[in-house]
Amino acid sequence: MMNDEYWVILVLLAIYLSECIYFPPVQASLFQISTWRNWSVLVPPSPATAWYRLVVESPFPQLGVALLAEPAPPLLSPSGVYYSAGPPAAQVLHHLNFADAEPFRAIEASIVSGAIATSANASSPISVYRTATAQHAEDFSSLFARIQASDVSKREALITNAFRKLLSTRRPTSRWKAYRKACAFLFPVSWALFGSLVALLAMLWTFRFPFLIVWPLSIFAVSLIPHTAYVFYRIHRMFYKQNATERRKQMILLFLTPPACIRVSYLLARELFAGSHSLAVARVVLDEAASRDFTARTLRELTYPLNPGPANSQSEDLAWATNKWKSAVWEWTEQEFGNPRRLLKPPKRTTPDCIRYCPRCLAQYVLAKEACSDCSGVALQRF
Repeated sequence: MMNDEYWVILVLLAIYLSECIYFPPVQASLFQISTWRNWSVLVPPSPATAWYRLVVESPFPQLGVALLAEPAPPLLSPSGVYYSAGPPAAQVLHHLNFADAEPFRAIEASIVSGAIATSANASSPISVYRTATAQHAEDFSSLFARIQASDVSKREALITNAFRKLLSTRRPTSRWKAYRKACAFLFPVSWALFGSLVALLAMLWTFRFPFLIVWPLSIFAVSLIPHTAYVFYRIHRMFYKQNATERRKQMILLFLTPPACIRVSYLLARELFAGSHSLAVARVVLDEAASRDFTARTLRELTYPLNPGPANSQSEDLAWATNKWKSAVWEWTEQEFGNPRRLLKPPKRTTPDCIRYCPRCLAQYVLAKEACSDCSGVALQRF
């Protein structure tokens, strides 16, 4: 039979491995760093096949850091905001007028309009937009509130400035530099804790826990937890000063589950780029070629959108909202990469038999089809 020490170490191992499994939001871009310190990005899957996303991160400390950023802002116009309702396969756009909307608020990673229903007869709040991170939801709900409270003649300028702020690389650049400098204090402690856990597992397998060796090693590992929690508190307060509730929750987690201290940098990095668009993040952390490819994909998705279904009203405002964000991305791309049309060139043929391609996902077809199988409403083009 296993003694108590066996169960303790096995539980710690299970907790640590569970920390390596991550379910990011389906619509978000996921930036992560490889073992060799090279950045890569996991883009959102196709809407036709997107149900959930599972990411298994590296078990080693300080590697595989995940950084989330939004793929696109909500559809905003001076009169209101558009939101999707219904199942993913048949979503319909609805228009929420700012003049008729109840106060906006952030609930976790969602933005809602109205108060939470407290009785069976009370109306439920309207879910306007779901973001990748709670911090990003707070930023957008504040933006909605400012637009709602402002004069109609000033709303266009507010929306334009908000889009430019999303696409600015200044904020993600400064935050990434500060994060790397601050987390330098966590690197040796994380590796020491990781080494202690590996050593305990080796003793479990080889020596069957000699008492005089196990407990000194355990005491050493536990003594590192207060230092990790203190450094985490200082760094978290520097980046997320207003988020005291989340900070307290994570502090409790670090003391109750010591393996979480090994991956404390992951907790700090998850919302590091909240408030910045994924294009700006890609420009900062990816190399030139990868950033260009990511920008090209974003441009294709904007230029050849999926069929969103009928909007129930305000079709002119919908076109304005769509074109406003597209113009902002087009302008940003021109500043960073030159003529954006160069990024929308047809792909190279995989075989000479290919006669058509999808301008959105770049899938190639040998049959004379009219529409892409994966991109609803997108017409194929000839090579």
